[in-house]
Amino acid sequence: MSRLLLWISGLLVLCAFASPAEAAVSCTLSSTSPSVTVCNPKNGATVTSPVTIEAGTTDREYPVIAMAIYVDNNLAWKQNVSEVNTTITMSAGSHYVVVQAWDSGGRVFKTPINITVSTSSSTCVASGDPAVRICSPTAGSTVPSPVNVVAGSNNSAGVVAMAVYVDNQLAYKDYVTSVNTNIALPNGPHYLVVQSWDSLGRVTKASLNFSVGTSSGGCSAGTAPSIHICSPTQGTSVTSPVRVQATPASTNPVVAMAIYVDNTLAWKQNVSSIDTTLNIAAGQHYMVVQYWDSTGAVVKSSVSFSVQGSLPTVTFSANPTTISYPQSSTLSWTTSGATQVSIDNGIGAVPLSGSVTVAPTTTTTYTLTATGNGGTQTSSVTVTVSGSPGDLVKINHIVFMLQENRSFDNYFGMLNPYRAMVGLPQDVDGFTLDANGLPTNTNPNYANTGTVRAFKMTSVCTENVSPSWNETHVQANRFNPGSTTSLNDGYVFTAAKLAIDRGYYDTQGLRAMGYYDWTHLPYYYYMASQFGTSDRFFSAAPTATNPNRHYLYAGTSEGHAYPWSGPISDHKTIFDLLSEAGITWRIYSASFQESVFNQFSSLVNKYPNNIVPIDQYFTDVQNGTLPQVVTLETSDLNEHPANNIQTGSAYVKRVVDALMQSQYWNDSAFFLTYDEAGGLYDHIGLQPTVSPDGIKPIDLASTDIQGDFTVTGFRVPLIVVSPYAKAHYVSHTAADFTAILKFIEKRYNLPNLTARDAAQIDMTEFFDFVNKPWATPPAPPAQPTDGPCYYDHLP
Repeated sequence: MSRLLLWISGLLVLCAFASPAEAAVSCTLSSTSPSVTVCNPKNGATVTSPVTIEAGTTDREYPVIAMAIYVDNNLAWKQNVSEVNTTITMSAGSHYVVVQAWDSGGRVFKTPINITVSTSSSTCVASGDPAVRICSPTAGSTVPSPVNVVAGSNNSAGVVAMAVYVDNQLAYKDYVTSVNTNIALPNGPHYLVVQSWDSLGRVTKASLNFSVGTSSGGCSAGTAPSIHICSPTQGTSVTSPVRVQATPASTNPVVAMAIYVDNTLAWKQNVSSIDTTLNIAAGQHYMVVQYWDSTGAVVKSSVSFSVQGSLPTVTFSANPTTISYPQSSTLSWTTSGATQVSIDNGIGAVPLSGSVTVAPTTTTTYTLTATGNGGTQTSSVTVTVSGSPGDLVKINHIVFMLQENRSFDNYFGMLNPYRAMVGLPQDVDGFTLDANGLPTNTNPNYANTGTVRAFKMTSVCTENVSPSWNETHVQANRFNPGSTTSLNDGYVFTAAKLAIDRGYYDTQGLRAMGYYDWTHLPYYYYMASQFGTSDRFFSAAPTATNPNRHYLYAGTSEGHAYPWSGPISDHKTIFDLLSEAGITWRIYSASFQESVFNQFSSLVNKYPNNIVPIDQYFTDVQNGTLPQVVTLETSDLNEHPANNIQTGSAYVKRVVDALMQSQYWNDSAFFLTYDEAGGLYDHIGLQPTVSPDGIKPIDLASTDIQGDFTVTGFRVPLIVVSPYAKAHYVSHTAADFTAILKFIEKRYNLPNLTARDAAQIDMTEFFDFVNKPWATPPAPPAQPTDGPCYYDHLP
C-alpha cells in the first residue's frame, strides 16, 4: 500500500520542553537555581558518534547528588556526580537528549537538546561504483577495544543499508550509507567485513584482518628516560574498570612494564607500552607505572586519581535448569555494590539478594539487572522446559488465516442483534443501538460541521480507505494525532482525504461508517456465534498491511512503520522456530512473490519447499498430508475493501469446511483474523502494549506523525474454530494477533520471538478441553456471493 502523507488543516502540535538549566565543565553555567546547563553539544548541532556530552549544574540550596543522560527517552548514563563529561555511542539520525539532575532535597531538574548524528565521515569516501571502503581499523593494525569501525560506501543505485560482520558474526546493521560505530571485541586476531546493499538488492563488501591488543594508541612518549601516563590523568575522577595508558621513553629497549596501585602490584607484562583496564575500588588511589630496560635500569612515573564506583557484582542461577512441564525452578541471586535489582519476564523489582520460584510453560531466559553507583550489570539464566503444555497436546494441527482490512464494527458491530435472534446473550461490545435497532455511533464529517452516522451497506465492495501510519493516528485523534488518547474521530476525514487525493467517488468519506450484518455475511455471523470470538482483539501495530503481517510471522516489524524494499529480513519467524523443533509446517500462498513472506531470508533461501500454491491445502487435507502448523494467504479473495467480501468469506468457508470434513477435525484449531482495520470505523481505540524489541520507528519522515510501537492498531474480527472451542464464547481480554504466535509457542514448547508475543494471552481461554463441545462439527449456512458490487455510489 502506498505511503500517504496527510495535510491536516487546523492541526497545531505543541511541544513542551523543560526550562533551560545549568552546567559546568567548559562553559558558563546558567544563573537560575536549580538548573542544568548542557555545554556540549549545542542544541541543534550535528555531531559524529561517539558523542561527547558535557554538562554541569547550578543549585544554591541543596548539593547535587546524581546526574543522568536520556537519549530518545531511554536511560543511557547515570552516576552520583554533579557534572558530566562522557561519551555515548549513538546511531545516525536525529536524537532527543535530556540531561537530568537530582539534589539532596529531592528536586529533579533537566535540560533537553535536539542533535543530529552524522551518517557519513568526510574523510572516509569509497572510490569506485559500487564500492565499500574501510577506513578504520587499517589492515594488519593492532587496536584497543572497543574498536572504532569507520567505513564509507558508494553506489550510483543508492545505498540503503550497511552491516558489519566480525569473525563471520553480525555485529552491526542499520539503514545508513556509511558506518561510524564502536564494537567491543576480545584481544586477538579478527576478520572484519563491511557490507552494503543498494536499492536494486545488490550486495557489495570489503574485508581486512586486524588484531585487538594492548596498544598505547595516541599516547606519546616524553623525553628519555621517562614514562608518560596518558590515562588516568592527575587529579581526575574516573569509573571502574579504569583504562590505563602509558608510553615509556628510553634510550635502550624497554623489556617490561608494571602498574602498582596503592603500593600493590596490579599488573606486569613483558611489553613496551600499556593500554589495559583494571578493576579498582571506589575511592582515592595512588598509581605508579614502572618500566625496566635491557640494561636493568628502572624508571617510574605516578599519578593520583579517584574512582567514582565500580559495577555491581552479580551471581544468578536457576535450580533446576531443566524442568518437565509443569514443574517449577528456583531463581537465586546475590549482588554486591547494587542499589536496585530487577528480573524480567514479569518478575520486576526484587531484593538485593534472594530467590523466587518460577514455572515457565516454555523454555525461558531470565535476565537479572543490578544497578549501582558505577552503572548497570546484567546476568542471565535459561530454564529449559520439556514435556507437553497440559491439555494443549490435544491440538495437533493449527491453521491460521489472516484476511485484509476489516474493523470489528465494520463486520461484527451488529453481532448482538443476531445473537438475540438465535437465543444467545448479547454480551458483545458492538454498536450502540436506538429504539429501532439501528446504530447511533457517529463520526465528525469532513468539514467538521456535523456528523456521519453508521449505516448499513448494500454494495459488498467499496472504494479503498487507508490504514497507513499517519491515517491510523488521525483516525484515533483527528486534531491531536500524536496523542496517546484515542477519540476515534478521524475516520470520515481520512477516507474523504484519500478520495479527494485519488479521484474516488466518495469524497465525503462516508464509506468509512458503512457496516455489514448477517444478511451480507450469514456464514461469519453463524461461526462467530457458535464458536469463539473476541471484542478486544486488535491488530499488532497502528499502521498498514506489511508491518502488521511481519508481527504475525516474526513478532515485530523491526522498527518499520511502512512497507520497505531494502534488504530482506534475517529475523527469526515462527516457521524457523518450528523447523528447529522438528515441527512440520507449510505456507499455502496465492502469490508468494507478492506476499510479505518473501521478505524473510529464511523463507526464501532455506525453506522454499515449504511454500506451496494455496490450492494444495485442499489436496493435503483430503490426502492426509496436512502439516502440524499451516497458514493460508489469499490474493483477490482477501476481503480488502476494493474486493468482494462475499466471495472472500465464501472462500474462507470452503477452507474451514474442508477441515471440518477431514480426519484432522478431531484435533485441530483454526484461527481467522484480519491484518488491520483498514481505515473503517471502530468505536474502540488503540490499546497500550509492549514494544516487541525496543526499536522505535526507523522510517518516519519529519512530516510524519511521530509515535512508537507501544500501542496496537484498531480492533479486528476474530473467529476461533475447533472441536474444543467453547460454544458461543465471547472473550473480553485485550490481545493482538501475535497471541496466535503465543498459542503455537506454548503448544510446541517454543521460545518467544519477541517481548510482544511473550506478553500476549495464550488463547487457551477460547477452549474447553474437557467436554469437547464440537466433537461433531455443526452445519454452517451457505455464504451467498450474489450481493451487488459497485463503487460509484453509496450505500
